[in-house]
Amino acid sequence: MQKDLQDTGNFLEEELDDKSTKFLLERNRSNQALLEIKAKWTSKISKKEKELANLKAKLSGSKEIRFGYGGDSNMIKENEALKEKVQELERDFNELTDKNLNLILKLKGSNGGTSFNSSSNELQESEIELLKITNMPFGTTTRDQVEIREREAEITALKQQLKDGYRRKAEKSEIVELESKLSSKNEEIEILKQSQMELRARVYSLQKQKDQVDENFDIVSRESAITSKCLDDVRNDLLVLTCSLDTHISANKMLEGKLFELESGKHELKLHLSEMEEENAQLLEQIFGLEAQLRNKIERLGNDMETQRVELKLKQQEMQDRWSETLEECKYLKRANPQLQPIAECLIEEYSSVQKLNGELRKQKLQLHERCTRLEAKFLQLKEKFS
Repeated sequence: MQKDLQDTGNFLEEELDDKSTKFLLERNRSNQALLEIKAKWTSKISKKEKELANLKAKLSGSKEIRFGYGGDSNMIKENEALKEKVQELERDFNELTDKNLNLILKLKGSNGGTSFNSSSNELQESEIELLKITNMPFGTTTRDQVEIREREAEITALKQQLKDGYRRKAEKSEIVELESKLSSKNEEIEILKQSQMELRARVYSLQKQKDQVDENFDIVSRESAITSKCLDDVRNDLLVLTCSLDTHISANKMLEGKLFELESGKHELKLHLSEMEEENAQLLEQIFGLEAQLRNKIERLGNDMETQRVELKLKQQEMQDRWSETLEECKYLKRANPQLQPIAECLIEEYSSVQKLNGELRKQKLQLHERCTRLEAKFLQLKEKFS
């Protein structure tokens, strides 16, 4: 018995140490995973925020370039005023000016609907027409030569505008590309925000798990203390049991002697019980005999009561008839002869005595009924007692 208690104590100590080690490892792993996830997502979020800031800076610069392009309308109006002074070149330059205006308006109002290649082809055609005009033979007058030089300067300015248009068109396509990138980055940011929310939920869940692990660790620590206390109590009990083992052995011998005495007493009780059962059987036979006698007696009493009841009814009916006859006779006699009054009074007294006798018979009937009830109750009690 002492060895079993020691084995149980050792097993409980080992199990407690294993649980404590497992809880410590689990808590350390949870803390490490939480720190790694926080660092990973913090790095990703900071990187995406930097990319977004760069894209916003590029987009704002591109918008400033686009707004600066709106000042070219004044130069176009000045070119139209100069072309009105040259009558010989009015038609050609008006056509070029219209084409140039259309191209500029297309460059200003384009949001990606017109392709870059078609706009480039139109600009190239305008440039070719300008080159043709510069090579056309004009008059030999000095006035024409001055106007031609002025027109060549204007054509040079238009060429520069065309080059600026090419450059602005390229910048505009870059702006569209940057806007698409910005849109994709915004989508990525939304995804990252969603991921951040999921990460926060996961971090919250991990924090709850960590709190639960800490709580479980505290519970296990308390259980460990309780188990240690129980082990100490078990050791003390083991010592007490070891000390009292000899006493128990001697007491066991005494109990064996008492057990032998009880066995002998048990045998005597069995004999006495068999005798009691025989007596009980005899009493049951007597009860059955008494039950038959009581039933017969009750039947006789019932028959007697019924006979007496019938006789009383008959007698009562007879007395009532006699009373009626007597009353009639009394009335007749009172009317016939007042001297018969004493006879009538005697008859009345006789009727009263008959009524009293009837009441006494009723009392006897009730007494007989109560006696039967008591006999039945007594019989039932005897039957329950010996059953």
